[in-house]
Amino acid sequence: MSSLQEPLQRTSSLLLDLPREIRDTIYAFVFEDPTPSILDEGRLHKITNPAHSNAIVASEALEAHYIHVPQVIFIHPNEMLPSSPFPSWTTHSFIPSIRHLVVSAEETGSRFFSDIDAFNMYEIAHAKSCSRRLWETLLKFERLSTLEIRMQKRTPASLFTHDFGPVVYALREFHPGLKIAFSVSFDDFLEYIWVEPHWSEEQVRFKRAGFTDASELLDPPSDEDRAYVAKYLPDHLRLQTMPNGRNIEEGLLDLNVKDRRALAKHYIVQEPQLLRMLLAEQWRVYQKMNRKTGEGSAKA
Repeated sequence: MSSLQEPLQRTSSLLLDLPREIRDTIYAFVFEDPTPSILDEGRLHKITNPAHSNAIVASEALEAHYIHVPQVIFIHPNEMLPSSPFPSWTTHSFIPSIRHLVVSAEETGSRFFSDIDAFNMYEIAHAKSCSRRLWETLLKFERLSTLEIRMQKRTPASLFTHDFGPVVYALREFHPGLKIAFSVSFDDFLEYIWVEPHWSEEQVRFKRAGFTDASELLDPPSDEDRAYVAKYLPDHLRLQTMPNGRNIEEGLLDLNVKDRRALAKHYIVQEPQLLRMLLAEQWRVYQKMNRKTGEGSAKA
């Protein structure tokens, strides 16, 4: 037995003399570091290994890890083939225990919608798409209290939300009080352009600006949003379309990191009030389509 194992095993034996409530408090202290952990990577504190502690403490500590430590999952459907298996995190045994979730995601890209029933068309054509099914896996996380979505922008158009927007609404319905943070980065999109030959001749390394908080974009629409859209954008609401946004490449590519961070929010969508209205409308359509297909709630 190693000298490192012995103190931890002695401490673990002492823990068993304490009431479970006190042990849970101690586990919370052990895992108080807010640094997120990748869900299916398996890097765990030694106390969760019965070889280093004991079977009872290891089992309790393992559950405490997933309760207290934010877990990171990846939703990158653009990298998957139709025949690709789903990521291993989608069947992780501790999903029901997780309270804090960080989603590293990428925008999937827009579809062509010219009909008034754009959301109906999307739900008919793409409700079982890889992207939507990955997002709906979040509904398995039954005890969420915080959700952070970090999205990499992939297209020059306005932010595409059709695949994940209704899932955000469903999560709010299933988890009253759920705190949702949403941030967007243009780094992958801009770096891809930066390294193209006509830019890379300068041999200047692209500097990443990170993520910009845009949590308010996913808020339910306010009365002010409804009044604004009714006055200025009624046709876009009726047609369920977003107006063209600002040109991301021309507006952000040659800025320094500080200025890119300051201006990034204005390039996510042109009309945030309209986006909030459209997200609410798609949630209504999503619910209606689920009832029609007999699937009941999305959570089921």
